[in-house]
Amino acid sequence: MAFRFALPTPIGTPVRVYRNLHPTKPTWSIQAKVRIPGTRRHTWKVVGWSDNLVLADAGFQVYEAGLRRVLATGVKNVHAYVLGTLAKVGYPLDDGLGVYADRVKYDPRRRLPYFFSPAYRDVRVDGAPGVVLNERGEVWTRQTAPRMIEEAAHAEV
Repeated sequence: MAFRFALPTPIGTPVRVYRNLHPTKPTWSIQAKVRIPGTRRHTWKVVGWSDNLVLADAGFQVYEAGLRRVLATGVKNVHAYVLGTLAKVGYPLDDGLGVYADRVKYDPRRRLPYFFSPAYRDVRVDGAPGVVLNERGEVWTRQTAPRMIEEAAHAEV
């Protein structure tokens, strides 16, 4: 499956993405805020699925209660998300990956309540101007290295 949308979701829509935990469906689930009928409230709803996608102006979010639940029970649950603006869906894997050079990971077993960059001694990464989420379950960012190095230099002073 390259991509499939259950609801119309145009490029430029703010979305929240997580890795599908079902072992036979290793894909990214895409959520968008949808208005609850008859109210003024909105909720996150799965609007589609994709093997590969690109988000612009991305941020990383980990819900601490979900992390605590995973550590206490050992059972997986969705509690880590990449938020951003939908830029591309279902692209070929080699399309534009040259500029996405920094891998970002999240591993609840490391007990770090945030996304981190293993290339920079597990420096915390809160966001990036562009993010690729690929079919192997990897998250790659664009232009995070200079910002992280600069922040690390300021922290040492």
